[in-house]
Amino acid sequence: MTTANGLVQHAVRRDLERTRILLSTQLHISRERREALAHHLLWLLELVAADEEEMALARAHVDRTAREFFASAERIPRRNLLYTVSELARLQAERDDWLRLGDRSMLARQVHWLVDGLEARAGDRILRLLAPRRVLTPVKLRAEVYRYRKDLLWGGTPAYALTSRTGAGR
Repeated sequence: MTTANGLVQHAVRRDLERTRILLSTQLHISRERREALAHHLLWLLELVAADEEEMALARAHVDRTAREFFASAERIPRRNLLYTVSELARLQAERDDWLRLGDRSMLARQVHWLVDGLEARAGDRILRLLAPRRVLTPVKLRAEVYRYRKDLLWGGTPAYALTSRTGAGR
């Protein structure tokens, strides 16, 4: 996980597992959380390469069911999204080459998302590498934005505390 691709793969897998946990609970998912989760999943899909048919199909199914979930709080769209997210996560766990990371500058902008769930020492080291002191103010602002988004997506649910040790994936 020490490579850029490894960090991004970890973060995508972690958030797919968080999504699976959240959707598996009996908790009511508010409209704001439902919409934020759908947007987040669509963003994650931009990082998933679909070079082979099975992965392309799984990616397309998550895209479709995330949009249905965005539009409806009904039980069936939630169940369908749970199924498609679980299937995509399963396929990713079987492969090492499913990442499409074109814009590496995204890593510095999303550093708090990348290190979320990592052991504190490893997260701090990566933060220092990707966000040097000369850009400390924007990094602090991004941290606040990430904390807000994390709370909106996972706050108050079992998915919030998922770490790299308890999460699915490598």
